[in-house]
Order: sequence, then structure tokens, then C-alpha cells
Amino acid sequence: MKKLFLRLFTLIAFMMFTGTQAQKTSKYKKSSGPEFKFGALVGANYANMSGWDSSETDPKGIFGINAGMYTYYQFSEKIGLQLEVSYANFGSDVKLKASGTTLRERIDYVAIPLLLKPRFDNFYLTAGPQLMIMLSAKEDGHDIKDSLNNTDFGLTGGLGYYFTDNFGIDLRYVHGMSDIFKDSPYEKLTNTAFAGRIFYQF
Repeated sequence: MKKLFLRLFTLIAFMMFTGTQAQKTSKYKKSSGPEFKFGALVGANYANMSGWDSSETDPKGIFGINAGMYTYYQFSEKIGLQLEVSYANFGSDVKLKASGTTLRERIDYVAIPLLLKPRFDNFYLTAGPQLMIMLSAKEDGHDIKDSLNNTDFGLTGGLGYYFTDNFGIDLRYVHGMSDIFKDSPYEKLTNTAFAGRIFYQF
């Protein structure tokens, strides 16, 4: 765990340094050529797990935190590339129909998406692959990390709006493609989430 946080800290520090240096040395304006930006995002996830047997279970979505930072490279007036590192809560409240009990699944990830970002005036779209690294996993408060896969690969996409040159809102959908559990009685359980965040870009 210490090694993971050290690597994440190094990546974030590199993103900050690269973005700052690029801004200092760039001779280009946003409308005329390449430019590096750096920003922070904070908001919420509405997450669920897909793949439960509907005849046996009734899964409900849960709300959680979604916050992080990003570096954005705009290589033309209309399109750029964005790399993010964020902390996100995933999971589900799964009611077992036979017993009436509810399993509270909670999984925390570091999410690292790499996004293509076309822009249309103040509006923009995002789409790309996302790697998620598990930090913790609990079921009804009990640690189940050893029962889960450490990583989840998926796709994410969405849209956003710049209210000013620096401030805006970002809406995102995440669809995991990897099985969450190492061994499960269900065919495949995957993460899904809707995220809504505000951002500030330096």
C-alpha cells in the first residue's frame, strides 16, 4: 500500500510540474496551438454493480465521493488529451430476496482514465479507457480485499461545460469490463457509475 501511494504521489507531482513548466515556456495561446493545463475535480459517484442474478438479488446504487486532479494537453483549437488521477467510491447495496438481508458492498479505487477531449466552444466531450486500482473493499464492514481482483479496466465517457475559462462541470459514465470478484457464483460482476463533478483549471 505504501508503494502504491508513493507511485501515485510521484505521478501527481510529475503532472503538476509538467503542467506548470509547460505554461511557463509555452508561446502559444489556447486558440492558436498546443498548451498544457492542470486542474482539480471534486464531486460524487452514483455507483452500482452489474451482473447480479435478478431472480435472487435486488441491487441498489450507492452515492460516494469522486475527487482528483488532471493534466490536459490541448494540441489544437478543437481537441486535446486529458490524464486524470482520482479517488472514487464504488459498490452496491444488494438485497437477498430469499432472506431479506442486504449486503453492503463498498470498494474504493484510484481511477486513472486517459481521455480524448474534443471541444465545441464552451462544451466538450470525453471518451477513453480507464484503469482502476483497488485501495480497499468491505462487505458489511468486513474486509474482503483478498476476494477481489486488484485492478479493473473499463471505458468512460461523458460531457462537460466551461462556465468560465477556469471553472466548469463534468458529467461522466464509467463501465467496468473486468470481473470484480476472483471467485463468484455469478457469471460476471462489473462496476458501473455515473459521476458529476465541478472542476477548476489553472
